[in-house]
Amino acid sequence: MSGDNHYTANTGQVRSLVIGIAIGVFILYTLSGIHPPAHPKPPSLPPGVNTYRNYVDHPQEAQEHLNLLARQTNGDIKKLSPEDHQWLDSMTAGNGEMMLKTRAQELKSPAAKAK
Repeated sequence: MSGDNHYTANTGQVRSLVIGIAIGVFILYTLSGIHPPAHPKPPSLPPGVNTYRNYVDHPQEAQEHLNLLARQTNGDIKKLSPEDHQWLDSMTAGNGEMMLKTRAQELKSPAAKAK
């Protein structure tokens, strides 16, 4: 032995080192916040701007507006403005006419008047 103490890494050690570095980089990337959010939040409506139109976040306002439309039109969808017609159809998946008629009939019933 000549006193040369050379150390050579075997394949298993190299593989472990590479995997360790990859995991470290992944953790740093994840914690750093460099990446964009997975699902950006949709913009909310400004306060006081037809909150009933956002029927998912404001179901009570949407219900009240539907009742108002049913009373005003007596269940006749032809009397709606184009904007209200579009809103009602989008809220009901294209069943706005049936919803408006049904709601108008419900509001006329004695049970609805007792409330």
